[in-house]
Formats: sequence, C-alpha cells, structure tokens
Amino acid sequence: NTADDCAFPLVNSVYCPLHDVSDLVFATKTEAETFGSLVDPKGGSTLASLTNGKNYLYNGAGNIYNNFKTYPSYTATKSETLMCYEEYYGPGYEPNTVVKAALDRNVINFPGPALTQDYSDATRTGPE
Repeated sequence: NTADDCAFPLVNSVYCPLHDVSDLVFATKTEAETFGSLVDPKGGSTLASLTNGKNYLYNGAGNIYNNFKTYPSYTATKSETLMCYEEYYGPGYEPNTVVKAALDRNVINFPGPALTQDYSDATRTGPE
C-alpha cells in the first residue's frame, strides 16, 4: 500500500490507518536516538552539540527521516496532556517552543505559572 491509495489523512505522507506502519515506527525511533546522541554525547553537552542537534532536527542536516518536525500537531485536538501544559505555560503553548529555546540557549517568559524559563546554560557536563 502507498500513500496514494489512502483514503484517510496522512502523517508525513507515510502513515495511513489500517496500513503497515513499521517503516514509520523504525524512522521515528532512529530519529529520536540519533537526536539524543547528538545533543547529549558522552562527556556532556556543548554549544556545538546543541547546534548539531538543532540542525539535525529542524534543518534536516544528516536526517534522512526528518519526521518529528512535520508530525501533525496534537495542539489542534486539545488533548488532556496539552491542557495541562497550557495551564502551566499559558495559552498558546507549543511543545517545540521549549525544545527550540533549550537548543538556542534562550530565556523565555511564559504568561502561566512557568514564568521565566532560563535555558541560557542548557548544557550538561560531567557524569549524569
């Protein structure tokens, strides 16, 4: 089966309900593992490792899958999980906001109880 013969909405033009999703599952797992190894290598995170991770995840550098940034946003469905996040961070919260802030080492001010989140030193050095 291909995306062309799917009568349902697609995820990344790869997934169709009631079709084999093994390729998508493998790609998602591999992408997450690779991203994790880039941003948190042995010996600790550095500015360079965060930049490499951001380029991999958001710019597709060396990422043949590039699925995470294109997954349909669950923000449209207002899941229970998203409602909890919005209660903490404030209305209009989007999950990638925090990920991008950490990778860019930024400070973000949220209107909710989260208030200020400082990721300016979001690198890990030494043992876990």
